[in-house]
Amino acid sequence: MDLGFETIGNATLICHDHGPVLATDPWIVGSAYFGSWTLSHTVPAEQTEAIKQCKYIWISHGHPDHLSVESLATLKDKIILVPDHVGRRIASDLRGLGYKVTILRDGQWTTLSPRLHILCIATYNQDGILLADIGGTFIVNLNDGKPLGWSSFVKGIIRKYKQTFLLRLFGYGDADMISFVDENGRCIVPPAGKRFPVGRDIQLFAEGCGIRNVIPFSSMHKYQRSDSAWANGYTTPLSDYRVRFGLMKHRPIFLILRHVVMIGMSL
Repeated sequence: MDLGFETIGNATLICHDHGPVLATDPWIVGSAYFGSWTLSHTVPAEQTEAIKQCKYIWISHGHPDHLSVESLATLKDKIILVPDHVGRRIASDLRGLGYKVTILRDGQWTTLSPRLHILCIATYNQDGILLADIGGTFIVNLNDGKPLGWSSFVKGIIRKYKQTFLLRLFGYGDADMISFVDENGRCIVPPAGKRFPVGRDIQLFAEGCGIRNVIPFSSMHKYQRSDSAWANGYTTPLSDYRVRFGLMKHRPIFLILRHVVMIGMSL
């Protein structure tokens, strides 16, 4: 790919400018959360190779489905980019393991290649936001959350672009602390069990940000351990992301469930 981006795995964005330049949160091998989580889809060999060709790797935050130590072990020669989190623990620990780490200051644009420029924000809850300009196409990677404390700043930048993409966690909420029981030890059905229409939430959030295209992100995992496999009943199938999407009488936005976008080509 000459110019464009791909999304693959749980929360990996691959940015291309005359070849792969940047990959985010690479989880390509191993499991997460003490073997409880695994990837819901196989990462193809082509995308795995693209990740390995990138010069830069950006890590959003310390959750193991984003900071995969096993995956990073295959990427020792890369420059690791991290948000300026309070305490800088991730940067310190990765440096201690022998990685080359650069801390990105909040709100400052960094040029990674002639047509790829990024801006990083460390949010109040120690997560990270990545904004990327790829040849004039704008990507807002919110990972697991919202631009806490930075909403006005981010929306102000979004308004400058015509072609915009939102990458963010959407779904029923299977990972949101859903294992609860009552006084008699009976399972309490979590909010994820109510299956509120995901598409409606996607459209409302995107319209509130002023973004035209949405790619569900940071949610492509499943449960494999014997004591957590029950949670697979609360995950969000790909088909459910469209439920109630596009039914509201607002300006059109587009939900993209495939993972390759080449700049200059139609969706």
